[in-house]
Amino acid sequence: MDWKDLEFLLETVKVVAIQCPVIEQPNLLKWLGEQLANPRNLPLYVWNYGQEVFHCHSPNSVEVWDQFQPKNDCLIELLPFLQHYSGSGLFVIENLQYFLTAPQQAELEIGDRVSANYRYHSLKLADQLRSLFYYWQQKSLPQYLILLSTTQSELPPYLKNLIPELRKPLPTSEEILCLANEVLKEFNLTIENLDINALILAGSGLTYSEIKTGLRLGLKQSGGNGENGLAFLLSYKINRLRHLNLEFIPKPEVTNFGGLDLLKQAFVELKNKYTQEARNCNLPLPKGCLLVGPPGTGKSRAAKACAAWLNFPLVMLDVGTLVAGGLKFLKEVLGRVEALAPCVMVFDEFDKLFAASTHSGEDMANRQVLGTLLTWLQEKKSSTYVIATLNRLKSLPPELTRAGRFDRKFYVGLPQAIERKEIIRLHALRYDSRYGEAEEPLSESEWRMLLTTATVNYSGSELEALVERAASQIFQKALLEKRQKIQAKTGDESMITLKINASDLIEAASTIHSLYSIDPDRILAIQNQSKYFCEPSSSPDTSQYAPPLQTFWGQTVSS
Repeated sequence: MDWKDLEFLLETVKVVAIQCPVIEQPNLLKWLGEQLANPRNLPLYVWNYGQEVFHCHSPNSVEVWDQFQPKNDCLIELLPFLQHYSGSGLFVIENLQYFLTAPQQAELEIGDRVSANYRYHSLKLADQLRSLFYYWQQKSLPQYLILLSTTQSELPPYLKNLIPELRKPLPTSEEILCLANEVLKEFNLTIENLDINALILAGSGLTYSEIKTGLRLGLKQSGGNGENGLAFLLSYKINRLRHLNLEFIPKPEVTNFGGLDLLKQAFVELKNKYTQEARNCNLPLPKGCLLVGPPGTGKSRAAKACAAWLNFPLVMLDVGTLVAGGLKFLKEVLGRVEALAPCVMVFDEFDKLFAASTHSGEDMANRQVLGTLLTWLQEKKSSTYVIATLNRLKSLPPELTRAGRFDRKFYVGLPQAIERKEIIRLHALRYDSRYGEAEEPLSESEWRMLLTTATVNYSGSELEALVERAASQIFQKALLEKRQKIQAKTGDESMITLKINASDLIEAASTIHSLYSIDPDRILAIQNQSKYFCEPSSSPDTSQYAPPLQTFWGQTVSS
């Protein structure tokens, strides 16, 4: 059920539950009045436990409505009053869901010492709500009830079968423009003064209130400068998403990675699947891919490059925070991600979702999260490309590899010799411009020694660290020599230039212990398991640096 079905659901079942961020509560009440209550000439009555009275919301005022006069417990007397009330109206009760699920929360927190009062209230409220639901079905009066939750509390499962539950969506692109126009008028600006695409990028994924607040603050701070106001809104959005542990990168700077030619080809072809030509051929939107492999092999870097090639913003989430936040947090994240589309969504260390011990409480909660996530992945209609990275395959659930979940599954292993050369060149170019020239900075024999002896079984991140350490050591020596020459008045103030030679790289390699040398069994286990359901991300190495083929007994096979 979608938000657009709200009016139909109210007319049909008369009781609907709505999930809404607390910051959006005023906007939602205003919307309910303008779109639902006023067109039907119905009063809008709002009740919450803090004030314990109904307030009648009209277009120009909010007044206390004194028809509800509880004698003892207002919470217990509330629903029976509404059930038998003979007048019409649109009634909003805030956070009743919390009291319906409070015993479950209390049980998690204090165990056996659960107050009997908690259970009494929950059971009584649930029965009262069920009674009201059926009673109103028999009445022809225009009476409607909205259960508004601003605490992320949901209805208990047995009530979800009766009462539809909707989530207030985030603004669409058109709504972002309308909201921005309202704020711009305050500064005597119009939407034409702004870059529309930049505005949508800065506002997507934020709530109505967050967009207006961020843009208003930006325009005030910049003295009404539209471009600077948008830059502030984008920064504001990045910070808001960071509160959800979402890392938002509008334009990823990583545009390349070493090796993994088959994965590169797949990502390059991916862009064609988002074209109108693909839609005309009835091809579905891509869902995503699994990247399986040991830590440090370039999975996250490849995901950033994928976003850059697609010209999509990148959203990254450490699954550890998803495990801690649970199902409610996941739903909040997915709502934001849907609004951010088109984007590349990266679930880093996806294996944390099924790392708990089997049949434990943590395992059951994680499986709920995983099930919801996989269902969303299969049913999503937005241009959100999902990349999930896995560092281990222990206890891998079979539903994760089922067809229809992810489009493709790649094994990203330790780089081969020719790939190590490409990775070393890529990182060395940051310090030494010779590595970007056609003429090789190292001789073939030097490359052979570096690739076939010094860096065997090194991961991409270890090669990056190796190059960085070599550059740092060269810099320290050059700086010391420069200072000594200046002190002796035999040098000048010219800038230091780095030249990374094979000996520097080999020396740095001797100080770095690869993950493979520490835990080879783990690396080999991932490699052996993944070959049964993953496709390779690299072509076989046929270069002069490739190790010779050997038999099981270690004998070299002649080509």
